[in-house]
Amino acid sequence: MTQGGDGQKLLKNGPDMDMYRGLKIIKSKAFTLDEGSAPRDMLRRRVRVAEYSVGLLDRLQEISLYDESADSFHAIKKANILKYAYHSDTNIGVNDYKSVLLIRPNIEHYMLGVIIGRGGIDHLGATLWGQTEMSVFDDGQHGVWGMTYKYHERAIVFNERNLHKVWDIAYDGYCGGKDVQIVNMQSELAMAQFAEDSNDYSKDFNGPSVVCCLLSDEFTWLPSPLLLCDYGNINNQVAILATADIFIKDVNNFADRQLRRMTDNDEKNRLKDAISAVYGKLSMSNNHQMVKDAIMASTSNESTSCKLMYQGTSRWKYENNANIETTGSGHHGNDYVGVTAVRNGKHMQGSSAPSVQIVKA
Repeated sequence: MTQGGDGQKLLKNGPDMDMYRGLKIIKSKAFTLDEGSAPRDMLRRRVRVAEYSVGLLDRLQEISLYDESADSFHAIKKANILKYAYHSDTNIGVNDYKSVLLIRPNIEHYMLGVIIGRGGIDHLGATLWGQTEMSVFDDGQHGVWGMTYKYHERAIVFNERNLHKVWDIAYDGYCGGKDVQIVNMQSELAMAQFAEDSNDYSKDFNGPSVVCCLLSDEFTWLPSPLLLCDYGNINNQVAILATADIFIKDVNNFADRQLRRMTDNDEKNRLKDAISAVYGKLSMSNNHQMVKDAIMASTSNESTSCKLMYQGTSRWKYENNANIETTGSGHHGNDYVGVTAVRNGKHMQGSSAPSVQIVKA
């Protein structure tokens, strides 16, 4: 399947299947929906997801994050983190902070959906078309002629219970929001520009990706996922999570259940305050008014946003050659060099059987 001319074509273009597990596959088409714009596939939509990384600052040299557009890891120096990060506690100096929280709130990419149905009139229903009539007449007495045209149409749906639309089953291309450019949290102009880019769902996200927040507590682990929200006003932000790709009805209860895994209540409260402050400073509360469900967003060609932050992949380099690598657990899963090609269907993920070693006593 992977060798020869056909194999190379398969790796380049992705699999071309007419059947999958007994189901017939019919590819969707692009339609012209807006005047002056390119045709769009209504089963392909843009989504934005979030991720976080956390670690200690003591003796830290740099943090490497995966850049989706470059398909490689790039380092962020500690000096740049301290320069551009938000200070969660103004009563202490920059060198007194214990850890740093990195947030990438606007990782944007395309996702594909499918329509699943059972074929045949008995299952899906049918559209019945009537006749068309055209008559031409000539009035010799008055010296005029004319034509009439009648179009008879009716549509009857017998049964629509066996038709389902399922969103976000396959990744289909990166848009933006997953590089290593840092938002300058010390500049009002930079934060305002980031808020403008983040709140415009009508175009691909093209701003800096990483938000840094210095924390006064020592964090090497946080529960995954975390909510990116204002924890002091969480009951008014249910709409942020009211998208078709998640089903969290009691957001407040979900947030409490996740943070309950942290044993120190004081650390928990300070973390909530820090995330809430970043959320407010970057005007993320404005975007919940524009969040639409999958169908409405796809129709209007807008992205949808999910403010659940899963743990991302990161590499922390410390002095004395001490290195710590954290594996991603979220929307994209683990990141490694070459994973972009796998996500885009241009390469097959390598796998091997586990090795078995026999040790004699």
